[in-house]
Amino acid sequence: MQARKLIVMLVAAVAAASGFADTAGAAPVPIATFTPVGKAGVAAFNGKSSLVTMRHTADLKLSHAMTLDARVLPSSILRGRRDIIVKTRRRARFPYGLELTNGVLDAYVTIGGKFVTVRASSKLRLHTWSLVAVSYDGRRVRLYVDGHQVGSRRASGRLSTSGGPLQIGGDSVWGRHFRGLIAYARIYNRSLNIAAPRPRRHRRSPTKTKPPAKAPTTTAPTTTTTPFPTFSSVANLWVSTTGGNCTRRAAPGSQIPSEDCGSLNAAYQAAQCGDIVNIDAGNYSAITQNLVDRSALDSCSSPVVFEAGPGVTRSTAVFGTINAGNYEEETTNGASHWTLQGVTVTRVVTLMAPAQHVVINDVQGGTVYINGAQNVTVENSNWGPCYSGTPATGDCTSNFKIDPEWTVSGVAYYTTNIDIFRNEFYHFYNNGQTHFECMFLNGGVNETVDSNKFMGCQNYGIFLQPYSGVGFTNLVIENNWFAETAGGEFNSRIYAVDFGTNGTAISNVLIRYNSFAADEGITDDGENPPGTNDAVIGNIIGNSGTDCINGVTYAYNIWNYSHTCGPGDRDISSLPYVDQAVGAENFHLIPGSIAADFVVPNAPDYELNYDLDGNARPAAGPRAGGAEQPTG
Repeated sequence: MQARKLIVMLVAAVAAASGFADTAGAAPVPIATFTPVGKAGVAAFNGKSSLVTMRHTADLKLSHAMTLDARVLPSSILRGRRDIIVKTRRRARFPYGLELTNGVLDAYVTIGGKFVTVRASSKLRLHTWSLVAVSYDGRRVRLYVDGHQVGSRRASGRLSTSGGPLQIGGDSVWGRHFRGLIAYARIYNRSLNIAAPRPRRHRRSPTKTKPPAKAPTTTAPTTTTTPFPTFSSVANLWVSTTGGNCTRRAAPGSQIPSEDCGSLNAAYQAAQCGDIVNIDAGNYSAITQNLVDRSALDSCSSPVVFEAGPGVTRSTAVFGTINAGNYEEETTNGASHWTLQGVTVTRVVTLMAPAQHVVINDVQGGTVYINGAQNVTVENSNWGPCYSGTPATGDCTSNFKIDPEWTVSGVAYYTTNIDIFRNEFYHFYNNGQTHFECMFLNGGVNETVDSNKFMGCQNYGIFLQPYSGVGFTNLVIENNWFAETAGGEFNSRIYAVDFGTNGTAISNVLIRYNSFAADEGITDDGENPPGTNDAVIGNIIGNSGTDCINGVTYAYNIWNYSHTCGPGDRDISSLPYVDQAVGAENFHLIPGSIAADFVVPNAPDYELNYDLDGNARPAAGPRAGGAEQPTG
């Protein structure tokens, strides 16, 4: 046990700023430990800019073995790689690191110049503490979650080194920031048996009145109830159907019913930057939740977070309509700097100008409507069937609708920086209900539709059509899966993406790395003049009748049934998901990529094998609010 004892000398400048402690000279492991000094010994990272940096020391030049471990609670699944612990260098191939990639834990070490990675098979649970670790013993790299080995890979040789700093929750080279909480992070210069019982992983029984004769040294934060507090067990404010006097607590605490707020807006009006607002179970759908903007929150660096409270699931906290700004009232400002996660919204989430810095995560919903709002992320959610009552239409035309600009008090705001990531959009056509597409995009600046699934959409997966002369600036549609459209009102239209039908040129659109089911593709119906700066690159396109759109640049696409439009294109007589014989330069959907999770390679119609949240779901629609989409 002596080898695991923490022996450190605090470095005042680092410890005061971040809670880091490191050693001077060769020391027993752990050679470095990060114990945050924030609330309850937990550090919060915002996924955008937060990170903790420790200066390089000779001890951090690991050689023949290593162990990294950390106690983490991710609050959002962000796309790409997100650092937990990383030893940096100025360029690629960091010496070692522990990270999340699209929510899945992985680790890497550079051994003899070779980059070795090990990856888990499933995402870490959101809003739940996990002990994550990686070890290298000179023969194998092993990855662990809560003491269970979740991956391993043979490797041998000496670990590469660098003079770059050690960083927690992000890195200053690539900016891959983690979103959530970290209770501690540690580095050892030997391989530990993570699966073996370790004293600091056990809780003391609450029935004991006499402590052990001598407790082992520990760096983990403690509270009066549990050494690692559950993210949703304490909050600054609580919302319940009964409500109360809506009292804010400066330090997060457990629920006191008499201090509950009766609505989201009441809590928003009482909140301060970075507050957590827990939502109690209940049906809130009878009251429209209108979030009214507060100037005091307009400059927040951390949002007000609304999320399901302890024991509350997405199906037990049910809202009807949530508005940040009102489509009917041009003098009402849309509320900014807030996050909503872990609930159901059966009708509409509306985000109007000048709302900004809004995150919608892990929501089961009917419709999203965005107009003039900026810096919005909608991720890891399920949308459909869409609600009859979409703003400005009075009918259910889309699961997701974006208009390009909105005027408030005479000032025009343009929809900017919208990120739509890893959602499911789903709708079966119902006779008598107007529903044209799952997503209707009318324009905007810097919009990304990335790694989503479109299933059972009536006529189109995505319909593009500039509105009121305001077109697209940098619209990227990438890594999405487009299943077969349902047909519906216009049975002749079976295109997953349509470049509009109003005679307006569409420009500045990049469609890349998407996969389309058989008989699905991209069209403009031949009704629009050519646009500029449009490109279709590296897609697998399943519609043999798709015409090459005038003015669009094509390259390195795979086409079904002898149809090509640009250099590097390939055509195939059948539609396997991956066909190595065709040429590797065209296959973006390699095993391990984001979009590859969505299908079974070589299945007849790309059988879906990826389930967003594991909820039970019916074989066919339409479905009730809160249910999940079908698996295939």
